[in-house]
Amino acid sequence: MKDMKSLFIEGENCLVLWKTNLLSLGIVMEKARNSGYVKRLRKLNPVFSIMILFFGISSHSKPSLEEIFRRYIDFDDTLNPKDKIKYHSFFNRFNKDMVTFLREILDNYIESTDFGSLC
Repeated sequence: MKDMKSLFIEGENCLVLWKTNLLSLGIVMEKARNSGYVKRLRKLNPVFSIMILFFGISSHSKPSLEEIFRRYIDFDDTLNPKDKIKYHSFFNRFNKDMVTFLREILDNYIESTDFGSLC
């Protein structure tokens, strides 16, 4: 039987592999550009969008758009406030291009998942 420390390390290794293989910036940016969600990496980071929308970093199941925006800003490490995306620009990104981007990301993850292994 494995002890807690080895299980923790095993879980950490799985998480690193998942992040490296599935959440790579290259794949995310390719899907973001192909879908029209972003044209260049400037004020909107598609990786932050995935983290906020897929992993539901919220205290309840139905966050408002304003709460989603606040969580996005929490992820954004831009020091200069004028370089951060504004609420109205963030709101305008919730469109068909975003839906296409998220669908392509999910399709990519499903296709690349090895269901025979957790890692």
